[in-house]
Amino acid sequence: MSVSDPLIKELKGHTLLLVESSPNITDENPGLTAFCDCLERILRCGVLANISSFGNFRPPDPWFWLEEMAEPKYQSLFSYQSSVEFAKSCSKVKTNRGRLRLLIRSCLAKRCMHIPVQLLIQCGEVRVYYSDKSIIGDGILVEILLSVLMLTSKLQFKLDLRNSRFLDETWILPKTKYLQFVPCNELGLTLAFVDGKALAISVLPNSIASEEDQIEVGDVLDELNSVPIIPRVQGNLGSVLKKAAGLPVTAYIVKADLKGQIYFPLLPVLTQAGVDINQLKNKITG
Repeated sequence: MSVSDPLIKELKGHTLLLVESSPNITDENPGLTAFCDCLERILRCGVLANISSFGNFRPPDPWFWLEEMAEPKYQSLFSYQSSVEFAKSCSKVKTNRGRLRLLIRSCLAKRCMHIPVQLLIQCGEVRVYYSDKSIIGDGILVEILLSVLMLTSKLQFKLDLRNSRFLDETWILPKTKYLQFVPCNELGLTLAFVDGKALAISVLPNSIASEEDQIEVGDVLDELNSVPIIPRVQGNLGSVLKKAAGLPVTAYIVKADLKGQIYFPLLPVLTQAGVDINQLKNKITG
């Protein structure tokens, strides 16, 4: 493999744009998604199937070795260990692809994206996980990759890590809102649970949720009082509100609207829930 691998060249370009846009890099930064997507492709390039320490077969997936580098025997930094644990325990992502993407975002925010690559080189296990025809499996290219990732550790990423509900499907993040309501026993929402997502299919007029159209049909109730809304919470939303009796109610919402269009991963969910897509499009485009 040439030392001028196109993926490395691409990653360098994205990194340079991020450096130029510092000091604070947010989710709105146009170069962030491109950087993360390119890094994911590098991590997937030439990754090998292997056998775990427990003797279990593991398919070719970078999540496995990235998770393993957080084990105590590798003596990684706490920032990396906590990033791995955060991605593992997040109930909003359901696949290793989603966990990998959340891990990348968390590592950028905690300035430790270089740590797993550095540890993999140091422990001499690169060829266990990667083909020698891959970027990480090549002795020169992996050092170039490490230097690029070390550069990102000097940048300040201000990312909303709660925005992870759709990372299983895409790097393109939806628009979100953090709302606070007066103490109440109900929001006035009718929800439909589709593919693990709590979709607002109707909003009661004059209810808390209807104030200033803060929550609209097609939006996803992602968190209620900081509790992720997943299927096992489906029948217990009332108890979530009761636990905060007398206190303001908070809600984290994924909006159906993204830049004047329906957020595309929501389209099949909306259809399955019976939401009128044309009506929603007309409302969004106004």
